[in-house]
Amino acid sequence: MTSYVALLRGVNLGSRKLTSADLKKIGVDAGYDAVTTHLASGNLVFTATAGSAADHEKSLTASIGAHMKATVPVTVRTRAQLEKAVEGLRKAFPKADPKRLAIGFLDRAAGSGPADRLGDFGDDEYVISGTEIYLHYPNGQAKSKLIPPLIDKRLGGMCTVRGLGTVEGIIGKL
Repeated sequence: MTSYVALLRGVNLGSRKLTSADLKKIGVDAGYDAVTTHLASGNLVFTATAGSAADHEKSLTASIGAHMKATVPVTVRTRAQLEKAVEGLRKAFPKADPKRLAIGFLDRAAGSGPADRLGDFGDDEYVISGTEIYLHYPNGQAKSKLIPPLIDKRLGGMCTVRGLGTVEGIIGKL
């Protein structure tokens, strides 16, 4: 059995509400085991005996979309992938305040290209590494222009961001 987390993008913002209870029910109805949620920001933790992360992304995207009557991007990662991402983030910004760090989970590898291909964001820093973007927001994330829609546009994919504390909390549930 493999443990996974499904990271939903853009739920519980504005009119796009999805309760933790509804998200958990969607996971149970999809046939997953040990289903739980983490925070109210769209994190579904579950185990599965078969299928790949990509299979689970497709299944959950369809189920959540049907429930919400809207497309909700879903990114699925294993515990090992989350642990590797946390390690990469800490190596990228070893002296940064952990509360100012986040990980952008991409729906596909960013590929090669110049290290600054997203642009310059003043004090905000990033490191692109495969299917993750390590983010440092020294002045906080709220006013940053280094946000998922811009990352999507410049990299041609979809990015879902979680703070370091949230990712570590999810790992604790896996």
